[in-house]
Amino acid sequence: MNQDSQFQQSQDFKCKDHPEKPVQFWCKLNNCNENRIFCLNCQKQNKHVQHYDEDVLSIHELHQFLIEKSKLPKGLISECQISFQSTIKSYEKLMSGLSHKFCGLEEKITKLKPYQTQQALDSLISFDEFKNHLNTNILGLLQNQKRFQMIFLLNQNYI
Repeated sequence: MNQDSQFQQSQDFKCKDHPEKPVQFWCKLNNCNENRIFCLNCQKQNKHVQHYDEDVLSIHELHQFLIEKSKLPKGLISECQISFQSTIKSYEKLMSGLSHKFCGLEEKITKLKPYQTQQALDSLISFDEFKNHLNTNILGLLQNQKRFQMIFLLNQNYI
């Protein structure tokens, strides 16, 4: 007995609308409002008819689909880890650059040459714009973090 038929038997799928009927199909359309796993009677009632050709598959294909889809989170996790490490490196460079450029400047102001004073003035005036831009981006990241946490919590309820 192959894994797909073992999977189907172990699940003992029954149609929600026709529990006496065995399921034969499943739907992979993301925003479908019908039962995802359904029988021939449901199909005859034209459920999923708008997307039947593209998104409805035999129940025998469900096991392999679930296996393939279950691999996707690992890839996303790896991508996120790489992006996060890159973000940390960028953040460290940013903090180092800001510290080098702006920290300790007050002690040096009296010793600056005229062209250095002009550069310091330009930098400090543009600093406010830079600070606002940085705050906006950091707040955006924090809002995204909250959204991701909510999505994660919602998805945990389905597993």
